[in-house]
Amino acid sequence: MSQLTHDVTRSNELYKRAGEIIPGWTQLISRRASQFANGISPTYAQRAKGSRFIDVDGNEYIDWVNAVGAIILGHADPVVDTAVKDQIDRGSLYTLNGPVEIELAEELIETIPSAEMVRYTKGGGEACAVAARIARGTTGKDKIVFCGYHGWHDWYQAANYGVDPESGEYPFAGIEPIGVPKHSLGPPSPLFMVTLPC
Repeated sequence: MSQLTHDVTRSNELYKRAGEIIPGWTQLISRRASQFANGISPTYAQRAKGSRFIDVDGNEYIDWVNAVGAIILGHADPVVDTAVKDQIDRGSLYTLNGPVEIELAEELIETIPSAEMVRYTKGGGEACAVAARIARGTTGKDKIVFCGYHGWHDWYQAANYGVDPESGEYPFAGIEPIGVPKHSLGPPSPLFMVTLPC
């Protein structure tokens, strides 16, 4: 039985450099080398197309993680790329609203059976914060039950105070609650939440 190995020297060098200037090596925990086979798996890609990516060492892989589910059509889809490039030529950020946001909202409402209206946000953490506020406002309840990663907000990261820090086992490894107010964890604070194992 032959063993297939790839040289990931450049990836490892970049990861070491990142550790010196980027807290946690990367902005996303899902991209940390510790999530994979650290030292063996690649940590940096240089390009991607369809279901595959090429790392900075020139090795080709199937992207099983699929950008954590964000690219359901695969990397560099020609239809999506053409539409994005066309919009860039018209400008990508206006002071005023763009009609395309109405078109997308109508498409989402038509496609998603439970959607009645659409709210846009600038990022995932903001989307989670808005969802928590809508849930609390609609139900009149303070507790949020969640599983998995939902951003850098105090209301979410305070869950890491719910365990014995001496054990080193935070529910969300790599997001220690440094700088998060301890009162964010629970009553009488309205920021109380419950975590479930994923």
